[in-house]
Parts: sequence; C-alpha cells; structure tokens
Amino acid sequence: METEPNLKIFLNPESVAVVGATERPGAWGSFIMGGLRSLNYPGKIYPVNRQADQVFGLKSYKDLRDVEGPVDLAVLAIPEEFVSEDIDRSSTCRMRR
Repeated sequence: METEPNLKIFLNPESVAVVGATERPGAWGSFIMGGLRSLNYPGKIYPVNRQADQVFGLKSYKDLRDVEGPVDLAVLAIPEEFVSEDIDRSSTCRMRR
C-alpha cells in the first residue's frame, strides 16, 4: 500500500462529505462546516443530513450513498450509535481509497 498518495488524499482532499452537517449552533457538524467555509476550502463540500435539504446554502444529501461525486474524505459528526452504520455505508459509495 502506498502511504504518500493515501496521506495526500487525507491531508489535501479534493472533496469532503460532512456526515451530520447542520446549521445548529454548537453542533460538531456546524463547527466543521463553518471551518471549511471560513477557510475558503477550495474543494467540493457535500453536507449529509437526513432531515435538511440544504446546509449553509449547499445541497444536502440524505445519505452518504446519495452523494453525486467522488468523496476523498468523509468526516463523521454524528452520534456514536450511528458511526458503525455510516462506516459500512461508506464502503458502498463513491469513496476514493
């Protein structure tokens, strides 16, 4: 397994899915979305929120598997009881390895 290309995707992803993205103040999903936006992240941001159609003006996806483009990095900002399920879902979507 090549370490350098894998680290490049992790440290400099072209796209990020934020699972649990929200506009709710104080929530991790809001903090991460705010950070990406305030730092003018140049890549594609895919908010994933089961209840919202948009998060911070970006189209939101109900499920990680619904994301239209390839995802370099998925950040899980969700309750612990859903983490395992979403990791399993990431194996069936367009995640770069």
